[in-house]
Amino acid sequence: MIAYKGFNADMTCTLGQGRYQYTIGETVCETSSKCARTGLHCAENPLDCLAYYPLGNNNRYCLVEAMGSLDEDDVDSRISCTKMRIVRELSLKQLCSAAMAYMLQHPKREWVKSGKLLEVKNMEAEGAGYGAIAIARGENPRVRGRRGTAVGILKEKDGFFLAAKVGIVGEDIQPDIWYQLNEEGMWEDEKKNSYVDTAIVTK
Repeated sequence: MIAYKGFNADMTCTLGQGRYQYTIGETVCETSSKCARTGLHCAENPLDCLAYYPLGNNNRYCLVEAMGSLDEDDVDSRISCTKMRIVRELSLKQLCSAAMAYMLQHPKREWVKSGKLLEVKNMEAEGAGYGAIAIARGENPRVRGRRGTAVGILKEKDGFFLAAKVGIVGEDIQPDIWYQLNEEGMWEDEKKNSYVDTAIVTK
């Protein structure tokens, strides 16, 4: 299954036996899988990785393929597996996009989150700047952030998603200004100026 994994800046993680050095593109194997005890750990929800490897501190995040024997528990969406392929590294924008895609795929699962440089809230979210993620979800959500924040909007009504957009403050939209999505699904600032939108990033 497709999942996500966080790493230290040097692409290391802590296993039961100590620190392990990962390499993008490699496949790693363990003999058993038990969440928080043995195996190779990852999470189905990209943002659950941030509980273990928070935004900032030069931590890195990858798309992975979890294989072999899988074990899950009641702690967020974490998974332990006996075989894992490190597929590719994600940029901040791609991580934000992956989180939004997870919400689109699992709309009824718990999604409100906050933490270091992270704000995912109903209707309104703000980002603190470089390395931060801010996602707003609701009927008429809005976001703003300092330069370098990855921002996302998920617009929904009566249980149906109408639009989803992601961008980087300072590249796709301007800093410190509230943005919503207009009827065409484009970024629109608080003065009703529209900007070319950015679709969810998957590559």
